[in-house]
Amino acid sequence: EFRRVLFRSLLEDQRPRYLARFVARTGTRIHVVQQEQVMWIAAAGDYAELHTRGSVHLIRETMDALAQNLEPSQFIRVHRSTIVRFDQILELLVRDNGEFDVKLRDGSQHRCSRTYAKAIDDWLRSELLDS
Repeated sequence: EFRRVLFRSLLEDQRPRYLARFVARTGTRIHVVQQEQVMWIAAAGDYAELHTRGSVHLIRETMDALAQNLEPSQFIRVHRSTIVRFDQILELLVRDNGEFDVKLRDGSQHRCSRTYAKAIDDWLRSELLDS
């Protein structure tokens, strides 16, 4: 029994852990931004901009690190400089070159490059199967 509990514990420790919140500093203020508040993320040099309702928070993190540490069922990378939250996608406009324009609920529009278009296509197929 002890081995089984220990083994189960080791397996649980190996499950991926995703970011639940972000810490953004602005001068002397430290903002805690919950992952659920983030609508989309944009690259800004060595930083990333977390776009929430009514505000933008700057964090020192690369897009690659964010893409690996965000819950894949919640976020999708659509461009080397953009990550969006699935539940914020309002509309997809198909381009002739195999890319998409992704329109979000806040009215912003982002290009989905061919590199990431397959992920959007897979998501669309899974959504159709789930409904």
